[in-house]
Amino acid sequence: MVSESNKPRADDVETVENDKGTGHDFFDPDQRNIWMRGLIMIIFALFFGIAETLLFVCAVFQFLWMLASKAPNKAIARFGISLGKWLKRVALFQTGASERLPFPWSEWE
Repeated sequence: MVSESNKPRADDVETVENDKGTGHDFFDPDQRNIWMRGLIMIIFALFFGIAETLLFVCAVFQFLWMLASKAPNKAIARFGISLGKWLKRVALFQTGASERLPFPWSEWE
């Protein structure tokens, strides 16, 4: 049983209420199938690992670009922002702070 002092406050985490109207809310917190969520969490853990590798490749390429041109590549920077938002969405879903499924079940940000 979770005591009131252990519950996250609204300002501590991004909650389901903050996600309403954005993306596809696949799970109803009161009636969700925990096993299906677990399967989706495993899939997203694999996607997260792939995204980490992609982020590393982009960072190396950006570094090399900056060495050569003395300025960042704007396309890589925009992609990095977008990838960071997706990684955040996955982390929120994985930790239960959000019920919103990340891309491909919702729009890419």
